[in-house]
This record gives sequence, structure tokens and C-alpha cells, in this order.
Amino acid sequence: MSREHHVVHFINSFAEGGTERQAIQLVNALHLGGEWRVSVSAHSSDGPLLRMLAPELRERLAIYPLRRFASWHTVRQLRAFGAHLRRIGADIVHTHGFYPNTFGTCAARLAGVAVRIASKREERALRTTPRAALEGLALARATHIVANCGAIRAQLHERGFGEGRISTIHNAVAPERSCAAYQTVVAIATDVAPVAGKSHLVTMVANFHHDAKDHATFLRAARRVVDAAPGTRFTLAGEGPNRPAIQRLCTTLGLSDHVRFIGHCADIPSLLARSTACVLTSRSEGSPNAVLEYMAAGRPVVATDVGGVRETVIDAVTGVLVRPGDDASIAAAILRLLSDGALRERMGAAASARVREEFSLARQLDAVSALYRSELARATITSR
Repeated sequence: MSREHHVVHFINSFAEGGTERQAIQLVNALHLGGEWRVSVSAHSSDGPLLRMLAPELRERLAIYPLRRFASWHTVRQLRAFGAHLRRIGADIVHTHGFYPNTFGTCAARLAGVAVRIASKREERALRTTPRAALEGLALARATHIVANCGAIRAQLHERGFGEGRISTIHNAVAPERSCAAYQTVVAIATDVAPVAGKSHLVTMVANFHHDAKDHATFLRAARRVVDAAPGTRFTLAGEGPNRPAIQRLCTTLGLSDHVRFIGHCADIPSLLARSTACVLTSRSEGSPNAVLEYMAAGRPVVATDVGGVRETVIDAVTGVLVRPGDDASIAAAILRLLSDGALRERMGAAASARVREEFSLARQLDAVSALYRSELARATITSR
């Protein structure tokens, strides 16, 4: 395949989020790889992740804002995006997330784009019934669906999508976010070092956009940990509309002196470099970026056994898997890690090695490029 094949990636916005970060990381890698001509479209250019996008891609970024689906404005935006696809000669449209999947696959089909790839990253539990139905219609218009873990792939298969139309391509960590040497330099440069002794820091990186991350269970577990190990401190990184309610719960639980809410964190490696252990308490997940970044930083993980988490975390090897909503088990796992430095070191080393071997950006790039070649070949045969 030559660079003349044009791939258009469509995302919702540049707000901080796992879907957006993974998509931007991927399009930058595809662009730099040179095999494909890449461009990006979105519903909004707002958000701190815009600066992550390669300058050449920012220059040709196309925006198609949405107000609500059932409106003439949306129809006009669909037509405008379809006209854009025809004008630039798009060969592939690859969409990321609910709104881009719904909007982008429809416009691409109307524009006659032969290869339409949708990305499915979230479990059904995060969708209302009407939205799940709308998403199903959108996925049916895609020629192929990428799931980011086997659990999501199985759900798609249960919904009637044939195995031949689904690929599992796991999330990846960019090299600079998984390099231990880089993290050490960051820690020194910012005058922070991994905590030791009784002054432990436990971190969770998760947005506050919906209840699925279950920050409430994290705080209840933190209360138990503080009762047993009063010197422990906790950091919650992330933004979203649920944050005020969680902060009120933090006060109610008497944890205000032990928990810091730091909002958007632009330097996750530095934060993780000074953390003893990292936690994710989600009730529903696909393949969470946070867990990969914890492991890349060489930190042992305590995570709930939901969605595709167990495809990343190997229980008792790279971390500890616990039942969702079980604050007592989460607290017990944290306390075990805080009290056993050798266990932390062993799990952290295994976690870092697993990310390098199984979840590298190079591996993801190879898988995506192979999918593009395969889908273009299939489309050529079908059109004969």
C-alpha cells in the first residue's frame, strides 16, 4: 500500500479521556509511519489533548459540531462531512466513540467510502437502551469493528455481529510513557521521588464523567486503609461533573486531610513515579488506559475484575484483581502491597515487562495497518 491511501479518523473532541488519547496517539503514529495519508475530523476542537496532535494534522483538522442528533443541523453536518470525504478522496474512515461511530459511519456510507471502521471500547452497561440501539444501527453500517479487548468482542458477537467483522486490537502505551528511564528523569526534575517507609501514596487516575469509575468505593476503601495505616495519602486525578459529589463524600468520610483531588494531570508519569500503588475501582470497563499506564510505570495494580481488565492485569503476578464494589477487599489488597516492599517490586517489574511485550504502540500500529490493508483488499474484491 502507498501513502496515496487516505485514512480519516473521527473523534468526538480533544477533552481528556481514554478514547481520545488512544485515538490521537494512533493517528500520530500512523502519520509518522508514512504508509498512510492521515487526517483527523472531530465534533469539537476543545480540550487539552489538541496539543498532542501532530502539527501537520492540526493544520488539516476538520470540525463538524453537533447540537443534538434529531435536528436539521445534524443533517447539514452529515452532508458537509460526506462532501469533505468525497473531496479529499477518503479510502478509509475510522471512527472512535459513540458520537463519531454514529455520525461518521453514516456519513461515510452516504459518501461511498468503501472501508468504514468503527471502534467499540465500552461495555453495554454504559449505554441507555435508546443509545445502545442507535449505536447498534451505526455499527451495522461499519464494514469492520475494532474492539479493544476480548470482553467487548464477545459482547459484539452476542449482539449478532459476525466474528469476521470484528478484530481485537488492544490499547497501547506510547514509548515515552512506558520508559522507566524517562520516569526517573521526570521524578528528579520535579523534585519528587517514589515514596517509601510509612509515607505511602496511593493513586487513582479516572475521569469523573459518570459513575462507572466508582470513586465512592475508592473512598470507602481509603477510609479502611487510613484506619489501619494513618500515614497513607491518596491522590485522585481526573475531571468531570461528578467530582463535587465525590469531594462531598470525601469530607463526610473524614478523609479531607488524606485525599487530594488534583484535576487534569498533564504529567501522569511523574505522578505515578511517586506512587506506591495504583488503583482502579470501575464497575464497568473495556480496556482502561489507566491500568496500562500504572503497569508501564512499574507500579503494582489493584483493579476490579470487570470487562477486559483481566486481559491486562494478571492476578497475583502484575497486580491484584478484586470484585467490583468490594471496598473491604480493595482495602485489604492495598494494605498488603503497602506492607510488603518485595511484593511491590516483584509485581511492578512484571507489570512493566508485560506492557513492553504485549501493549506497545509499535505492536498496535502493526495490527491497525494490517487491518487497513486487509479491508482495502476486501473492498477491491467486492467491487469487482
